[in-house]
Amino acid sequence: MGLAGSRTVASVGPRRGAGGTTLAVVAIYRRAWWRLAVVVGLTALAGFLALLLTTLVLLLIAPGARSGNLGLSVPLLVVSVALVQLAVVLPWLLGMAAAAGLADDVLGGRRLSLRAAYARALARGPHLVGALALFTAGMLLAGALSLPTFQLWRLGLPVGAAGLAVWVLVPRLRRPWLRWLVILALPFGVFAYFVVRWALWLPAVVVEGRGPLAGLRRSGELVGPHWPAVTGAVLGAFLALALLTIPVTTVILAGLSASGDALALDHAGAIGTPITGVLFGALPVVALTALMARLREPGKP
Repeated sequence: MGLAGSRTVASVGPRRGAGGTTLAVVAIYRRAWWRLAVVVGLTALAGFLALLLTTLVLLLIAPGARSGNLGLSVPLLVVSVALVQLAVVLPWLLGMAAAAGLADDVLGGRRLSLRAAYARALARGPHLVGALALFTAGMLLAGALSLPTFQLWRLGLPVGAAGLAVWVLVPRLRRPWLRWLVILALPFGVFAYFVVRWALWLPAVVVEGRGPLAGLRRSGELVGPHWPAVTGAVLGAFLALALLTIPVTTVILAGLSASGDALALDHAGAIGTPITGVLFGALPVVALTALMARLREPGKP
């Protein structure tokens, strides 16, 4: 089995309630933490090697590379930038898809296997690339549409904040017109709305086997009227990832201080941040996968 795990885990299906997603994420990490860490570590290593190899190839084919004067033409420059982006994005996309597959296996009570998770991610590869391309294009368009609201932020911010407060505090007034008032009034509200609406595209493609466009549509269906709660879950996942750096760095700082390191604080940060990244770098996609499982249940929040 190689890196595969042989233990069949008990199902930890999504629970309802405010802490349902959090409990699911904790259960996923309890059962698959080292596999998720391996996925993040392999993703970082693959991305670094792919970027290094791409850079070396471009240096070799660029005119004047040996003389130190690259002299890149515009077409070659465009191709170079595209290749560098792909070298970074593709390993990340594959790794996060594998992490989503592991999270889904834990929630479904299935046997955990790194090999199976990567095989599943590779099988969905073309659909993942297509969905990411559509998502990126949509975000660029949403960002362009948000620029006018940013120019009027002094007027739009209080109106949007008041509308959002009414949406959260007065459920009976949750109407489409109020939702769009908040979206259009807040600075970059259109951009933020579609980031949240399409936030579940990756687990939709991996877990449900959706195509690129169907994955975005499925995400929109699941998020639906729950976009404030989903926004909180997305922000909470990234905030938790940032906060988890503190205890890891503190432990390293204590060890370095005891050893008499004069630059213990600087060194602790330099060591603690990548360690936290490897241990918990999959947290956002794990949280999104758990959130999607929760929203798929009858009586979703």
